[in-house]
Amino acid sequence: MKFFDKNKNTIAKGGLYIALFIVIVYLQINYDKTLRAKTLNTTGITKYILPSFVVNNFSFGFKNILADLYWINLIQDFTKWNHKDDFYFDEYRNLATLDPKFSYPYLFGILTVSLKKIPNNLHKMEPISNIGIKNLPDNWEIPFYLGTEFNSLRNYEKALQYIEIAISRPDAPIAVQTAYDLYKKKKLSVDNASQMFIQTIYDTTESKTIKTILDKEIMLINLNKVISTVVEAYKNKFGIYPSSVDDLAQKKFMKVSPALEKEFIVKINKNTGEVRVMRRE
Repeated sequence: MKFFDKNKNTIAKGGLYIALFIVIVYLQINYDKTLRAKTLNTTGITKYILPSFVVNNFSFGFKNILADLYWINLIQDFTKWNHKDDFYFDEYRNLATLDPKFSYPYLFGILTVSLKKIPNNLHKMEPISNIGIKNLPDNWEIPFYLGTEFNSLRNYEKALQYIEIAISRPDAPIAVQTAYDLYKKKKLSVDNASQMFIQTIYDTTESKTIKTILDKEIMLINLNKVISTVVEAYKNKFGIYPSSVDDLAQKKFMKVSPALEKEFIVKINKNTGEVRVMRRE
């Protein structure tokens, strides 16, 4: 009894913190269930996340634990996310608010939101990534990943902005500096620059998950290069660029398989011959 009498204030505070922690988890679960039930049939939204200021102000010393919970949810939700609903970004925002120095989620987030090449998604991820850039002043990967994905969207200014931040970091590898030098001097096409940037990320990451994601990016780049070569061959023979892969197929320059049509969208600029290959949503 003496132990409890002596430490009753500490025990009481500990009990209060645990109770409050349970309350915030309970609020998140029920907030999601209640709002989902009201609007799922009309909006298609699949999940609701507590605002970051609520999570931050009511974490009661359990920020790291809550951050881990959000990270587990994010990994699970990635397979369910339709690349449209904002709850996915809200989870990243809450995680960054709770643990702004946890670097891996920024990298995973940048790559996963960019898979479908929907420009607005990367713009939504940008301010969240900037939390990491600000709080991890020695980290070169976050700005480099961000610059790489902006380049794939053909946003040269944004790409250059973030790659310049990356090379200013003391631990940036030589490959990053080399890629930047060639890119700034415009000695690489957008697609060749993307290939070099992605290969740099692939060679420097230790994450098998990131390598798996990049395998898909590299496949897109290689497919783009193959079709570009065929387009140039078409131009050399007929004097004009094809307007679509159907033109290539009709002239027997390539076979358009059902798998290609089902999984990818191929756009060809008939004036310049530029090829863009994108995954279908």
